[in-house]
Amino acid sequence: MNRMSKSAFTLLELLVTMAIIAVIAGMLLTALTKARQSAWRARARDSVYQLVVAWKSYLNDYRQFPDIAITEMNTNAVSILGTTNTVYNDRFLYMEFTKKEWADGFRDKWDELYQVRLDTDYDGKVTTPHGDVGKSIVVWSKGQDKTDNTTDDIKSW
Repeated sequence: MNRMSKSAFTLLELLVTMAIIAVIAGMLLTALTKARQSAWRARARDSVYQLVVAWKSYLNDYRQFPDIAITEMNTNAVSILGTTNTVYNDRFLYMEFTKKEWADGFRDKWDELYQVRLDTDYDGKVTTPHGDVGKSIVVWSKGQDKTDNTTDDIKSW
């Protein structure tokens, strides 16, 4: 009896191929997640830097900080840097914000408001949850875990 040879995958070959594809996909998804988180941190670092520059420019133009307490980039702080608040800024545009940021405040990718401390007593020191910092303007993002005093915070100092 002559056996006909068929050129087809066996069930075992098919299962091994699917297992290899699953392992590769799992490694790819892990790499993509890490890349996305790295991009979010880079974006937060850039925003922190932009906020520091904007507040420094405000201080340079007016020679003082606003006389209201600013501890986060809520809608009041956004309106000061974005020029809709004619009481505290009637001349300059320091940062551009989206409509969502005008309505909700300037938030990081983890949906937390950026934190700001301004040296309103002009002693060259700002107190933060991280401790005293020898800067006149301090900005940070709470990071992925959304809490202070952790290593994932994105800080301007």
